[in-house]
Amino acid sequence: MPRDDTINADIGRTLLDVQRIERILAGCLMCATGTSSADAQLKKLLERDRETLGRLLNEFRKLVSLPRDFEEALSDLLESRNVFIHRLMIEDWVDLTTPKGRKVLRQFL
Repeated sequence: MPRDDTINADIGRTLLDVQRIERILAGCLMCATGTSSADAQLKKLLERDRETLGRLLNEFRKLVSLPRDFEEALSDLLESRNVFIHRLMIEDWVDLTTPKGRKVLRQFL
């Protein structure tokens, strides 16, 4: 069974992975845009480093037609990211005081 320090390390690594995904997607969007004024506005937004994964995915979807399975994977990623970032510790299945709760959290991560 994972110890608390292992769970905390997993949470930290997952947070860094989410941030990497957001930066990679932001970089893809910056590379995909041209020089129009609308593109310049998007670049300005991305450079602020405040755009959420959902916003970045919406912009990406406007530029690129995605295969259905990839679209589903991105949607799942966004939902999991939102649980992780915004409401992980209020989910009833997360209980770090029990071995079962730590196991479920580890599987989620």
